[in-house]
Amino acid sequence: MATKEKLVEMTFVKTPPGYAYVAPNTYEVPEKLANKLNKQAFCYASDKVLPVDIPFRKELIDANIDTLDELKSENDFTKHDGVTAPMAAAIGKWLNKHEQSEKIRKQKIADQKKADTESDEKDPEKKDEKKK
Repeated sequence: MATKEKLVEMTFVKTPPGYAYVAPNTYEVPEKLANKLNKQAFCYASDKVLPVDIPFRKELIDANIDTLDELKSENDFTKHDGVTAPMAAAIGKWLNKHEQSEKIRKQKIADQKKADTESDEKDPEKKDEKKK
């Protein structure tokens, strides 16, 4: 009996040719494929590692800031060796843009769920199917 491959949640920063994964969306991807696409800088593991498109990623990792959660909890990037004020400004700008994109993405998902629910309520056949 074949075992089911583990899926990991990946956020895409670029759309890889030949795949249906579209940036900047998040998908559950088979682990082997996720590793391959991550190495090619198409995606990153959601909220587990620093995104590949963040400015000064190497400097942040050198400063032991390895995850998006750690980055978000950081108040002053310049307290770390190798991170200058202009670098910190660029990182802060990227983080604000990223958080706004996440809010928009979550709002779109909520809006779509609401529209789907309203559509189901207006269509008596779909309403009956849900009861079954």
